[in-house]
Amino acid sequence: RIDGSDINRLNKAAGTDWISIQPETAKMLKMSLDIAQKSGGVFDPTVLPISSMWDFGGSNQHVPAKADIQKFLKDIDYKNLRVNTGNNTASLRNHLMGIDLGAVGKGAACDSAIAAYRSAGADYGIVAAGGSIGVLGHKADGSPWSIAIRDPTTTDSNAAEMGEISLTSGYVSTSGTYEKCFKQNGILYHHLLNAKTGYPENNGLISVTVVVNNGAVSDALSTACFLLGREKSVSLLKAYNAEAIFIDSKNNVYVSDGLKSKFNITNSKFIQKG
Repeated sequence: RIDGSDINRLNKAAGTDWISIQPETAKMLKMSLDIAQKSGGVFDPTVLPISSMWDFGGSNQHVPAKADIQKFLKDIDYKNLRVNTGNNTASLRNHLMGIDLGAVGKGAACDSAIAAYRSAGADYGIVAAGGSIGVLGHKADGSPWSIAIRDPTTTDSNAAEMGEISLTSGYVSTSGTYEKCFKQNGILYHHLLNAKTGYPENNGLISVTVVVNNGAVSDALSTACFLLGREKSVSLLKAYNAEAIFIDSKNNVYVSDGLKSKFNITNSKFIQKG
């Protein structure tokens, strides 16, 4: 939401005309739309009218009035975001619409950093941005990188790991209830909003980690799979040739087949299932 950015300009032009955007932005919006469509709209890049009301991580985070959520839900619909990657233009159909790419940005930053490593001629490297990590090649000694997965029951002040993934060239993103969250009247509210309801998704999951060959995709998929739940995520992960680790509130861990040989639990309070 930086002044002058493509997304900021697009949000300001909502309900008016198509605007020109950078090719990278058009590509990211198109990818977000694809995941929105494949997730049945629980993940939706046009969630800004409601995410801005919750203000997670801001100075006014609070549970919005139910009437306000109902009022703005009708303005959230990815089908009203139109993107043309042929001439790099985009438009929002209605005035009150807005784009929130918070679920994509950190992964996209990892894509940019790894691309910079490649163009500088680096053989290997690693970058982290928030809950997303990108790795290029093997480590200098030829061994894979070891990526720690956060114990989602810990806070930032006592953060610990629950397991590790061995990885060469790829991206890892995690979405968890411990990230942007607050308590109101003793209830924890986290930032992973279901765009269909306007509320944080409460399906028993506390963390989802996705491994795939694109940073922005890994970031978006970790959110989409959290919102969908484990069973409904299977076809979405398959569509992107992605793997995932799901952790529920009972500390059960579910690992997709392609990751089982590369992941191990390092904290005995977590139990791998299936």
